[in-house]
Amino acid sequence: MSEAVTKVGAMSTVKFVHTADWQLGMKRHVLGERHSSFDDARMDSVRAIVARAEEEGVDFILAAGDVFDDNTVATQYVMRALSVLGETQIPVYILPGNHDLFSAGTVYESKTFKNYRPSNVHVIESIEPVQVREGVEIVGLPVVSKYPLPADLEELGGKFSTSGDEGIRILALHGGTDLVFSGSDEDDEDDGQFSIAGMERLITSGAVHYVALGDRHSVTELGTTGRIWYSGAPEVTAFDDREKDSGQALLVEIDSDDCSVEAFRTGSWKMMRIDADLDSEGDLELLKSRLDGTGDKEKTIVKLTLNGTVSLELGRNLDQLVEDYAELFANVRVRKASTLVRRPEFDDISDLFSGYARDAAEDLTEMSIAGGADARTAEDALGLLYRLSRAEAES
Repeated sequence: MSEAVTKVGAMSTVKFVHTADWQLGMKRHVLGERHSSFDDARMDSVRAIVARAEEEGVDFILAAGDVFDDNTVATQYVMRALSVLGETQIPVYILPGNHDLFSAGTVYESKTFKNYRPSNVHVIESIEPVQVREGVEIVGLPVVSKYPLPADLEELGGKFSTSGDEGIRILALHGGTDLVFSGSDEDDEDDGQFSIAGMERLITSGAVHYVALGDRHSVTELGTTGRIWYSGAPEVTAFDDREKDSGQALLVEIDSDDCSVEAFRTGSWKMMRIDADLDSEGDLELLKSRLDGTGDKEKTIVKLTLNGTVSLELGRNLDQLVEDYAELFANVRVRKASTLVRRPEFDDISDLFSGYARDAAEDLTEMSIAGGADARTAEDALGLLYRLSRAEAES
């Protein structure tokens, strides 16, 4: 257990881990029977947080919202999380977020949570100050509604029982800001619950020494003070075209003059988006090489955005590649947003189809070339007809 809090004049010194958005119990249905590995990885990221906290001798761990993916999360996730947190003596402070909001039916009032909560785990249930150690306080704003109003930051800053240089004051918030949006989607503009300028005023006035934010799943520093941060999620939750810097937590140290923040790795999974133009066998080989060069394939989910025009034979080879690599990776799938067009070459039809099958292939080809609402359906049907005919010819 850490003894790091000491007096430096009237100011304390404190070291803690800032984390958020564990999303325990979140589902990725594309994983199917491999979902248990994804669940285990999320719990392992919590273990990594505790291990680093023990190694650093921190004074506490602060989870700024969304520890659980929702308030109806399965009992096993609650019990496993509490078991991991109970393996340390380090105090853990949990702020309810928008997924596990503190309202009727909250997981934090459930029989399971109450019965199995270790003594070092504390839920921030109100905006009243929580004394972590002498001279160190947290004021948190628990989320109580899916549609919270913009926060009165001045009121929150005035909630601390200390002021001036009497101690260290940490503000814990969960939600989006007026300039940097929440969650993992850059285009998801919420109501801007927190003002960055307002948070910076709290910092520069000395009312608050650090703002610990949750809800954005990528590590993000806000403003210019070096004291306002989203910790990001400790394990990946979305594809890398939306979530740039997850799988981490923050080690924060504050003394009389300085605040240092260090991101450290906690996650092991990847969710990759790959965009590729396919017009030739060479293009397909480049795609294959990129997939082959990916490490930890069993912990990687890939979504492919494919564009271009391919022959039926090249399309069949592509389908086989996706099918094979879906077994090698955690999952590989082609996005519906792909604009890949399958157009038969003369040899595709003349060498393989005859009779009614040939007539059908020619009709589907005409529909594909004509474009319109039925073009994609025609291309898919043509590809299926080609694969079935090819398989029969090779049997």
